Amino acid sequence: MSNELYTDDQLLEATGLHIDNVRKLVTWGAVRPAKGGRGRGNVRMWYAHTVRHIACVAALVNAGLSVKMAHTLVYLDILGDIFFDIIDPETLAMNSGDKDGWFDPERPLDPQDDHDFRLIIADGQYVFIHSLTKETPIPKGFLADGGTLFRTYVDFSHYSGSVGEDGKVKDLRPKWEMAPGHFEVDPGSLAWQYDKTLEDETVIDWQTAYSAAVSITTVNLSLACKIAMRRLLNIPVFFPKPPVTEAEGGADPT
Repeated sequence: MSNELYTDDQLLEATGLHIDNVRKLVTWGAVRPAKGGRGRGNVRMWYAHTVRHIACVAALVNAGLSVKMAHTLVYLDILGDIFFDIIDPETLAMNSGDKDGWFDPERPLDPQDDHDFRLIIADGQYVFIHSLTKETPIPKGFLADGGTLFRTYVDFSHYSGSVGEDGKVKDLRPKWEMAPGHFEVDPGSLAWQYDKTLEDETVIDWQTAYSAAVSITTVNLSLACKIAMRRLLNIPVFFPKPPVTEAEGGADPT
């Protein structure tokens, strides 16, 4: 599954993102086709993991974010992590199998899956990540300058490295400098700024920012990936039917 390629039409059908926005992502160096894309008659093709990324971008665009900010939030906090790489039949087969029925045509998708990865924006500004297995969402940063800049206390320019014999991490590298064989995203496609002061609760009271928010926007990015993958594989996308209440004509339980 990981090496199978998909056309533009399949990507658009799976994700719902407009082709003009896909072209923006390609131009910015935010995503790269597996092959093609230049010259007349040269068909552009995509890997499934890129389709999943674009599906998450589309979900955040539908929630009101710009394409660049949607890509920024998805890439910096999520892309390449187990949250989305596992949403693939081949990956599941190599591990525990599809025990949750994500790709079973006879089973509905569960929109309340406890392990789904959700991105939350409180009051249109404060960004959190959350799965229902955790009691409270984890703050990541906030949207500044009218939603055009993601300020975060995570320094993604010194994000990952190797652990030495002393147990300390060394050879830190930016998140966008991927391991050999992986696509390195153009950092210019990411609208973010490192702000260490945001770790201090006196700068932003994150608990209050969430608990006292007037509005909460929750986007289930794991579900967006599952829907996109089912569409790629021509598996029906459907959900559990809500229980019928007595007022709606159900049987009287008494």
